[in-house]
Amino acid sequence: MVGFHGTEPDDHLRKMIEEFRVGGVILFRRNVVNAGQVADLTEEIQDIARKAGYETPLIISIDQEGGMVNRIKDGMALSPGNMAIGATGDGETAREIGEITGRELAGIGINMNLAPVLDLARSPSNHLGPRCFGEDPELVGLMGREYSRGQSAFGVSPVGKHFLGYGGSEIDPHIDLPRNDLEREQLEDSLKPFEIARDSLEGLMTAHIVLNSIDETPATLSEKVIQGLIREKLGFTGTVITDCLEMGAIQDRFGTEEGAVRAVRSGADLLIVSHHQREQISAIRSLRKALTDERLKGESVEKSWERINRLSSTKSWKSGRNYSLEEDRRRTEEIAGHAITALSSEGMPLREGENVLLITPKLSGRPFSPVQDKEIRLLSIKSDLKEAGVEATELVYDGDLPDFGQLESSVSNSEKVVLLALEASNDVRNLAKFVKGKDTKVILVGLHNPWGFNGMPVDSLLLTYGYSRSSLRGLANVLLGRVSPDSTPPVTL
Repeated sequence: MVGFHGTEPDDHLRKMIEEFRVGGVILFRRNVVNAGQVADLTEEIQDIARKAGYETPLIISIDQEGGMVNRIKDGMALSPGNMAIGATGDGETAREIGEITGRELAGIGINMNLAPVLDLARSPSNHLGPRCFGEDPELVGLMGREYSRGQSAFGVSPVGKHFLGYGGSEIDPHIDLPRNDLEREQLEDSLKPFEIARDSLEGLMTAHIVLNSIDETPATLSEKVIQGLIREKLGFTGTVITDCLEMGAIQDRFGTEEGAVRAVRSGADLLIVSHHQREQISAIRSLRKALTDERLKGESVEKSWERINRLSSTKSWKSGRNYSLEEDRRRTEEIAGHAITALSSEGMPLREGENVLLITPKLSGRPFSPVQDKEIRLLSIKSDLKEAGVEATELVYDGDLPDFGQLESSVSNSEKVVLLALEASNDVRNLAKFVKGKDTKVILVGLHNPWGFNGMPVDSLLLTYGYSRSSLRGLANVLLGRVSPDSTPPVTL
């Protein structure tokens, strides 16, 4: 499964389909203008494959997890994200979000979503953060299973990831090779979500992580993990897909060529090489050579081909393009509001005629993870409040919080201050303390990682678990008293 650069099929992609007969294409933000353009793109890609003699459609995949990871933003309703869904504790909500995502992806010709994330959020320092549903294996399994059922109802293959879990790792595999030091018995918790969701998954993605108690080789390249755990212990019969082999965890230690051979020899079916044509061609040629040299067995490759063919034969050559964006957005915003956790709520709701000061962060291209697309936008709810008759004054900060001296008069003239913060920090705590000292009510909103906010000196404390469009609209509805924040934190705070 290969990636390419550009918003239209280029010579690179045509060569990989026509000459090298790849099994799938993965789309990234670099391939996207909006949903309508993606629909045209996927039809063109499938047309190239059909004219090249493919008997079944190509698998076209994307990372559209919701929350902080969405490759397509314009023309789709964006889920509030996994941890927000997990906070609801409601399987029906997870299934509905899966249905919305599946319906929209199918409508623009994408037939595989590299979601749901089934890692456990084991610690505040893990690099996945709110991409996880939570820390409880039963909850994560339930959310993942129902989300997958909703998505697959529209012909979009759900792929559970990342086996067997990045949730306890502080090292991002895009950069280096993480290790999991848990004992084999402790890994049972990490396995549980995959067991619960297994029969709803059509694919399972391996993690580039060393499970020290099982093998010294990364899971993606480990027969003990793929054959021993995924096939035998878990009993998974679907397609095993690698995370991208160009990530630093594999590329820097093994190289794409050797990584490809080891992955297939260990039982992986579909290899993702996301970026460079040179690496994609090298991986394919290394597999051909390994078959000739008998480092790879023909019968095992044949089984992989059968799994991929069985999957692709269920796909359509054409996209449907039939979903109601307005209705989907309305529903995701409603869900996002209910998914907010209110740890305290004195001073809510905001009322017409009150003097409100909004302190609002701006994203400045700083992603929380290499898998996240860089964004530069204001995380503002001012216009939503204004529509409801709340005339708020807004102070924007970019990285560092405003100097307290600058805030003196604004705070003194305000009855309430709504402070939006991406992460808990001493600066946030100190600012909250400063505002409280002015006898002004403080409503603090944690927009990303939920850890660290509890216990701060505020009147109201809300956690959204994300800052997608739906989360911000949901937040505005909660602040205005239109929606009740019904959720419970799915992680220990």
